[in-house]
Amino acid sequence: MFHGVSRRFSGAPKRGHSPHGPAGIQLATGRVVNRRTLLLGLLATACSRSNGDGASGKAFPWTPDRLLAPAELARRLPPAKDSPTVLHVGPTSLFRGSRIPGASSTGEAGEADGLAELERRTAAFARDRELVIYCGCCPWKNCPNIRPAYEKLAQMRFTNVRVLDLPTTFRAGWTDQGFPVEKGA
Repeated sequence: MFHGVSRRFSGAPKRGHSPHGPAGIQLATGRVVNRRTLLLGLLATACSRSNGDGASGKAFPWTPDRLLAPAELARRLPPAKDSPTVLHVGPTSLFRGSRIPGASSTGEAGEADGLAELERRTAAFARDRELVIYCGCCPWKNCPNIRPAYEKLAQMRFTNVRVLDLPTTFRAGWTDQGFPVEKGA
C-alpha cells in the first residue's frame, strides 16, 4: 500500500463498489480516486522525475558536452601534449586491479574521506585545468561516486571537468574495448 493511501472498502460491497474490491482508493486527503487514475498519475510522476539517470529522479549534474569518449581519452593519454589529469573517484580495489595509465586514485567520492581526498589533491590545481573523472564501479544511475565528485569539483570552481563516458562499468566501457590499462598497486 502507498504511504498516505488507504483502501476505502471493507466488509460487504457498498454503492459504487464491485464485489471484487473497491471502486476507488482513498488518499490521505480524503479524496477518493479510481485505481486507473491513481496508477496513471503515479506513472506520469515517475516518468517526469526520471530526467537523467533513470533511478534517482535527479538529472546528471553534467551536460553532454562534459562527457569524454573513451577513444578520445585513449588518444590523449601520455605522452600526448594535451593529456588531461585523470582521477579515479571509485573504490581503490578497482583502481589497484586495473586502471587508466597515468590516472591517480582519490578513493570513493561517495564517502567523506574520498571526497576530502579529492579536494586535497586538486586544491592547488589551476581552476581551468582539464580534469577527467571516472569510477566505473557500476552503471551511473547506481554509482555513489561519480556525481559527488563532479559536484565537488564544480563547487571548487573548476571549469574544465570532464566525465569519462562509462555509463555501465570500467570493464565494459574501457577494458573490453581494448584501451590501455595498468594493473597492480
